[in-house]
Amino acid sequence: MQTFKLLLIEDDRAVAESLLDGLQRDGYQVEWQMTGGGGIDYIESHAAHLVILDVRLPDGNGFDWCRKMRQLGIHQPIIMLTVRSDEVDKI
Repeated sequence: MQTFKLLLIEDDRAVAESLLDGLQRDGYQVEWQMTGGGGIDYIESHAAHLVILDVRLPDGNGFDWCRKMRQLGIHQPIIMLTVRSDEVDKI
């Protein structure tokens, strides 16, 4: 059975630890980075099947980091994670 490797890019320790606990319990191998730059550094040198990317990071906007990954040729699926609640943020 193949282990799926995920990269979690999230700066909030409580949110990250909660996600790590749940994902690891379900059998995923998860690497956690706290910044977009750290996430890019990691994924350029390690394999990951999926990226979970926070929208608000201390070193920039998650959408900008997503664009940067695509520009670098990183094509893994990306799930954007946000706690924003305004209607415009959900569209």
